[in-house]
Amino acid sequence: MVTEVCSHNHAEMNVIKAAEKVLGTYDLSPHNLRLYISAEPCLMCLGGIMWSGIKEVYYGVPSKIVEEITGFDEGFKPDWLTEFKKRGITVYGNIEIEAGKKVLQEYISKQYIVYKPTRNK
Repeated sequence: MVTEVCSHNHAEMNVIKAAEKVLGTYDLSPHNLRLYISAEPCLMCLGGIMWSGIKEVYYGVPSKIVEEITGFDEGFKPDWLTEFKKRGITVYGNIEIEAGKKVLQEYISKQYIVYKPTRNK
């Protein structure tokens, strides 16, 4: 995202775009796809996932921990799990949290840029 100078260049958005291109459709719902991500989706990615037609989401680290470690502003996400459920999207979260925390801590220790950090507000 930072090197490409593109604010919507999140992994979730990129994989959705790639799947749509490969499958030749903007509606992924007939393909019953699953999305595996290291952390709970941010506000932007929640919208991308919801409108893409992905049926299942698996994530590791919850937003609160992402924000604590990196300072990244995950955005306002009121009752997103209920909204996903209403749309037939199943979510499995908090998977391998310690491993995910380690990856985030390593990223920060290498002093990589954090896009939209809350600590800079």
